[in-house]
Amino acid sequence: MNLPGLTEITAQVQAWDTAEFWFWSLAALGFSALSFIKAFKGLHKSRLLEDTPTSLIRSASQGYVEFEGIGRRLEGEPVIAPLTGTACTWWSFTIEERKTYQINKTTHTHWQTINSDSSEALFELEDTSGRCVVDPEGAEVFPSATRRWRGSSAWPKKQGYGVFGRYRYTERRMHAGDPLLVVGYLTTHRAAETTNFAEEVRALLADWKTRQTMLVRLYDKDNDGVLDQKEWEKARQAAHAQVRREHAEDFRHPGIAVIGAPPDDRSFLMAAKSQAQVIKHYRRGAVFGLSLFFLLLAVGVTLISMRLG
Repeated sequence: MNLPGLTEITAQVQAWDTAEFWFWSLAALGFSALSFIKAFKGLHKSRLLEDTPTSLIRSASQGYVEFEGIGRRLEGEPVIAPLTGTACTWWSFTIEERKTYQINKTTHTHWQTINSDSSEALFELEDTSGRCVVDPEGAEVFPSATRRWRGSSAWPKKQGYGVFGRYRYTERRMHAGDPLLVVGYLTTHRAAETTNFAEEVRALLADWKTRQTMLVRLYDKDNDGVLDQKEWEKARQAAHAQVRREHAEDFRHPGIAVIGAPPDDRSFLMAAKSQAQVIKHYRRGAVFGLSLFFLLLAVGVTLISMRLG
């Protein structure tokens, strides 16, 4: 097959109308810029991972941290992936529909997303020193399992392995027992920090009022069967003291450590991979992005020079 020479290609470019010429030239330059941005972000993320030391949960300071361990599910209702019904710690899914359209009497097809969602259920990360809760909302995720198949309905009627159909289903999951790398923002929550003292006292007194026999037995000092103002004040002071004891007990506990999205623009990452594997992924993407940047930049510049040079 004879490939067109430079002279023929130049002639074809010069034969384009103005709109077509600028469309392809600017498209090449625009995608080259996007490729450069993607490469820069990949390099930045890989450097951030390298510069963030891996900490142990028990000794980690509050703030931006990196943990490596094993994913565990929390007690209570299991987390179930909606497309396959698989028990897991985290899931996301995408359902796409194959669309057709025509340009200049030529039929083209593309996949259009019609439904997608991801899990926001909490789960745990365990390392050799302890456990912390992971809040996955907003994380970039490298799952341990990805499954894709096709079917004939907008929602899969049953778990299957279809290869035909106008709908395409993709489900990504992480499971209990998977290795887990999490890079995010660590905070510790205590019950006493998240409750209102005055509201607790009022709630306790309201509960005591429903048990008049108990109140009279404990605080009716003159034995007239009712609480006067001074006796009720004693009951109120006792309620204050009980709530204070409960709060003091809360502060004796270490609290619940939660790692989630940082309050700034730093990365929040969950990966069923090691740190080295994730860094390698980012660097490989950066190399590809830079290669595409130089290629598309050369195409754009060449098109313009052929037309205007």
